[in-house]
Amino acid sequence: MLPQTTPVETAAWKKLQIDQQFMKGIQLKNLFQEDRERFHRYSVIFGDILFDYSKNLVNAETFTHLFELAEECGSSRVSAVSARSAVLVVAEMALIEPGHRW
Repeated sequence: MLPQTTPVETAAWKKLQIDQQFMKGIQLKNLFQEDRERFHRYSVIFGDILFDYSKNLVNAETFTHLFELAEECGSSRVSAVSARSAVLVVAEMALIEPGHRW
């Protein structure tokens, strides 16, 4: 069962909105040029499924804020083991109402 905290009411959500505005001015191809390991940093295999977030306008700060969002919403399924595990948080974001997604 999902916690009762509404994600859009959290401080982390506001940080994610700021991230979104910042990332709007960045071209994805530049992120790949600057970081040749981007695919490996922002993708993870979970079972037989590849979650590839490298082709999204996200950075390490975005994943930090996603962890914060999960904590503020009381998610017990998230553990900050490594930066790569942060990718799994994005998969949980798909559960948020479409009108509240950025």
